[in-house]
Amino acid sequence: MTIRSFARAAAVATLFIAGSVAAQTVPTGSASITTTPVGQVTAGASNFNMGGVKITSDAQGAVVTTIPVTVSAANGGNISNLTNCRLVNFGNTAISNNISALSSGTNVFTLTPALAIGSSGTVNLTMHCDVASATPSNATFSFAAPKVLNANFGTLTIPGSTQGSIALSVPVTFTANNGGAVSNLSNCHITNSSGATITNTIDTVQSPTNTFTFLAPLSVGGTVGSAQLSLRCDVASNAPSGATFSAVAGTTVYAAGGGTVPAPTDPGTGTGTPGVPNTGMGDTMSTLFILALSALVALGSGLYLRRSLR
Repeated sequence: MTIRSFARAAAVATLFIAGSVAAQTVPTGSASITTTPVGQVTAGASNFNMGGVKITSDAQGAVVTTIPVTVSAANGGNISNLTNCRLVNFGNTAISNNISALSSGTNVFTLTPALAIGSSGTVNLTMHCDVASATPSNATFSFAAPKVLNANFGTLTIPGSTQGSIALSVPVTFTANNGGAVSNLSNCHITNSSGATITNTIDTVQSPTNTFTFLAPLSVGGTVGSAQLSLRCDVASNAPSGATFSAVAGTTVYAAGGGTVPAPTDPGTGTGTPGVPNTGMGDTMSTLFILALSALVALGSGLYLRRSLR
């Protein structure tokens, strides 16, 4: 982006393709998850291996702190047949909290300690549960986790403004295409350069436009300063293969004088590499953020552009 282009963009919150800005001690990338349930169980078994959980990080590496899992039962089984569920490593050591009774919704495993995975690395875990003795012999159970954890939608630049240097909130509008739905996105939040969450979290995106409020007012350093942040979400396991998701940031609200900075009127266009997180482009002067993220992620690199930078 030229100096002239930056001057024109400086009054708006800008979201654009994330890149490698600086080396970071803590990995801040995304991770894809594949689950392989075994299906049938043994009634009365303790510490039964319910199946595998394969976690693969992107090129940035990832730190996984929680893994949300949904469990379903069939053929006469009931999720109440399973108790004391936890995630176990290949040394047969539990590395998560113990969920004594599963819920019909999302069950969150918190990893202790957090699981740090190097660049393009893979870690294999298994989910273990105790199986009630009254479980029907033909009962089957399956479980699923998000296809993508902490998917990085790109870099969010919140600039200083003549109307204020303390940012309070920024709205983001999500869209979904190719069979996807905005409800396929969950755990959406904004992080700083260290990967720490600095806004409220949208548990599940129910409507297109959502406001992210900074947990503490964000100083952006006056009219010549800016804050470089990231927008992140999980992509649900039931998001159809080939689904794409986009997000556009709106008007940033600043504290000083209660003023706001007008959002651009032209959202621009852009596309990411199918199946690859952290790719996408948009017009650097008028596009706040455009990303196309395949719900079925095959981590890698590359970028297809269909609108040149100005």
